[in-house]
Amino acid sequence: MRKRIAAALGMLCLLSTIPAQGQTVKVQGRVLGPDGKPVAGAKVASFWMVDEMTGDQKSYNDATTDADGRFQLKVENYGQDFALMALDAPKKHGGLAVLGAKGSDAPVEIRLAPAVRVHGKFESKELGVAPPWTNVYVNLGPNAVLALKPGSKEKESFFAKAKSLIMSRSIRLVGNSSLKAEFSMILPTGEYELNAYGSDVRGTRKNVVLRAEQPDLDLGAIDLPATVVAMHKGKEPPAWTVADARNVKKGVTLADYRGKWVLVDFWGYWCGPCVQQLGGLIDFYDEHAADRDKFEIIAFHDGSVKDFSEMDARLVATKRSIWQGRDLPFPILLDAQNGEHGVTVKTYDIHSFPTSLLIDPEGNLVGESDIRILEKKLPPIPMARRISRALDGNVGLGVDSTPLDKLVEILSQQGRIPIKLDAESLKAAGVDPGAHVPLKLAGGLSLRSWLEVVLDPFGLEAKAGDEGLVIVKAATDPARREPSKGQKESALRLEEMLAKPSSFAFKDATLEEVVEYFESQTQETFILDPSARKTKLINPAAVVSGSSKNAPLGKALGELLKPLGLKLVVKDELVMITK
Repeated sequence: MRKRIAAALGMLCLLSTIPAQGQTVKVQGRVLGPDGKPVAGAKVASFWMVDEMTGDQKSYNDATTDADGRFQLKVENYGQDFALMALDAPKKHGGLAVLGAKGSDAPVEIRLAPAVRVHGKFESKELGVAPPWTNVYVNLGPNAVLALKPGSKEKESFFAKAKSLIMSRSIRLVGNSSLKAEFSMILPTGEYELNAYGSDVRGTRKNVVLRAEQPDLDLGAIDLPATVVAMHKGKEPPAWTVADARNVKKGVTLADYRGKWVLVDFWGYWCGPCVQQLGGLIDFYDEHAADRDKFEIIAFHDGSVKDFSEMDARLVATKRSIWQGRDLPFPILLDAQNGEHGVTVKTYDIHSFPTSLLIDPEGNLVGESDIRILEKKLPPIPMARRISRALDGNVGLGVDSTPLDKLVEILSQQGRIPIKLDAESLKAAGVDPGAHVPLKLAGGLSLRSWLEVVLDPFGLEAKAGDEGLVIVKAATDPARREPSKGQKESALRLEEMLAKPSSFAFKDATLEEVVEYFESQTQETFILDPSARKTKLINPAAVVSGSSKNAPLGKALGELLKPLGLKLVVKDELVMITK
């Protein structure tokens, strides 16, 4: 079973419970102005983000209202209550609607009112300087003033329901990260909670009330206390408390590693990004086997398990799929249990997982780090060897119709190998580097499989070069490509999964919804063939109806797809619906 990824790049497992599976919620409604008239050209979305470079507040997976103020959109939801925020084109008026996890069968009405610009900056008195990076999320507060239709008979009951929903779980509306320790956002009037945090600082929460009579609210400087890690930079870090150890003695201390660079990775079996990152650390450890006298990696598991037996039992599926059957080869330490996450996690003030800390050869804490920084401390590996290992390394991503050049850049970063587009070759193949890849996929695949599924629709392939991988016009028919050992093993696992009995019932479900359903049920990767999508042979919005009870999944799903002239195939590490 493959551990799914709940979000896109850079995602961290915060110290909270986040449902692992998402569902698409369809919402339709209407946006009205303060005068009750339809508002055309308004943007409606469940989440907004301020562009770090331009300062422009942008909506994501949004909808734009038509001349009658109406909109339709799909919200990818993870079992949480959510809100829709609407802003008119000039961003002078805004409004909110709060919905439960399943959305609303009835059309949603959002009434706009004057919007407020709220802004401020961050400082850290303990550090003596501004944090190098900050982020702030605005959550809907429990007493938020919602823009409701005046005189509505449902006003009181709707407000009570909305308040209950908001109090049950924070509803995130807007985010603003910054390298300048500042923020500026536009929001409808109401009551909100600011959740601010950053590099080297501990987070803080602040309640704010936005009123129409104050269209510009300056919160001034908000102090963010320094983290334990930041206060120990350049110094010996706090001692850890170990309940048990594997591949090393239980009483190990950082002093035992003097003379080496040490990457201490705090993780938990329950954290998707953690186990994905550990897959990369296994690869890294193997790649640099000749330099083990210069570095060490320590996997520090939080206190959510009582012993290694429990940890191993929780990691059976992860080891088989993400770690490709391998054990963690480096020292593993179990934190002593205390509360939800353990004694050492509390001592180090760890608030997100994974968190990796780098210790220098003198035993002093460098700070939060990652595998790329450690790699720079070690002798370089020959490029041919790097490419070979990178192609079989696991890469966890979430993508949805991403531009080709941007996606290649992301794969290069995540695969830790240079990947460049050959401009002349792409031009000869008639491929626009900015063309969107018709692919929606969230999960972990080898870099090899990622490149194949991304490049095949454009007739491109990745070739090994002196400075990394180069994307050129394909010289080989994908059908004649020999799968790698890992791809063959994954294909066998998927065939076994498709042979197992399954039951389902669909009524006018879109192909996109079918894919999402079976990903949720099987924990494996299902996609709509990007090549067929590119040539319009597959429409993700096409609908199917049908049911099956305790029949082999592959056969039953094939029957469901047959009316659309589609079939199911196993392609290396994923299951693909194709023409």
